Amino acid sequence: MNLIHIGVDTWSTHFLGCYGNQTIRTPNVDALAAKSVVFEDAYPEVLPTIPARRCIYTGRRIFPSEMVPQPDDQVKIRGWHQLYAEDVTISETLMAAGYTTAFISDVYHQFKPNKNFHRGFDCWRYIRGQEGDRLETGGRGKINLADYMHQSQPLPNPKAKGGVMQYLLNRQHWKTAEDYLAAQVFREAEQWLTSNVTENSPFYLHIESFSPHEYWDPPEEFYRQYMKSNYKGPKLIMPPPTTAKMSAVEVESARARYQGLATFVDDRIGRFLRTVERLGLMNNTLIVFVADHGTMMGEQGQLHKGEQRLRTQVTHVPLMIHNP
Repeated sequence: MNLIHIGVDTWSTHFLGCYGNQTIRTPNVDALAAKSVVFEDAYPEVLPTIPARRCIYTGRRIFPSEMVPQPDDQVKIRGWHQLYAEDVTISETLMAAGYTTAFISDVYHQFKPNKNFHRGFDCWRYIRGQEGDRLETGGRGKINLADYMHQSQPLPNPKAKGGVMQYLLNRQHWKTAEDYLAAQVFREAEQWLTSNVTENSPFYLHIESFSPHEYWDPPEEFYRQYMKSNYKGPKLIMPPPTTAKMSAVEVESARARYQGLATFVDDRIGRFLRTVERLGLMNNTLIVFVADHGTMMGEQGQLHKGEQRLRTQVTHVPLMIHNP
């Protein structure tokens, strides 16, 4: 059989219809769940992005984790480091078994110097522009950071590198929903399938979507699906860590941005899966859908993830396997 892995970042069971949320719109993941084995109690061994993926890619236990110096990486936490030379990845194993392997990802942490997450793939495509990915440098004068920050958040130095300014620079030329990074990721996956299915089977296609990770910046029509109040304040794409200084409508807006982004990712997953069906692959392809972790979304007055937020909103992740 072929194998397709669909990995998403920051999407817990709390924001999927197939796990019981009756307000979120995730019809495409729900449809996949309806014909899959759905695991009800899946939890990552470690958090966040890179440590969780080290487990997923290798099957190795990595807890307790070490603090490994990582040059040119601003993230300094235990377990956040490259794949070790002695790690054996699923991609390397399947390549040795005769599979054509492909990797499509916009998780920029995976492509920082020496991380090696593209090991074992015959081809790999890095979709640029997420979060602090150093893609663009020009255009700072056109961006007003106050339009994107809560009044309780200190405005960064507009000349500082990284942070929200970097993301806004990266996305300054986007014009339609097709420019959003989740759209690019799954469009690339569709194109790879279409070009390779007839001559490169069996295959292992590994897809990683960093969305709906912060910054919570969905296309406007998806945000409006959830934002019912009349809110005209800043676009809170990276709201404060707590709701203590936020009004009710500001919290609603932040939640609507996250939910809209999740629904947008679901929409693009649906387009991709329809291509899988059109190519006749549903009967001979194992499809795995999994997330690394979730996020607090106003519960107990908290937003985002963190070491002090090991609650089910952060730790209870979706895992489903479609086995024809």
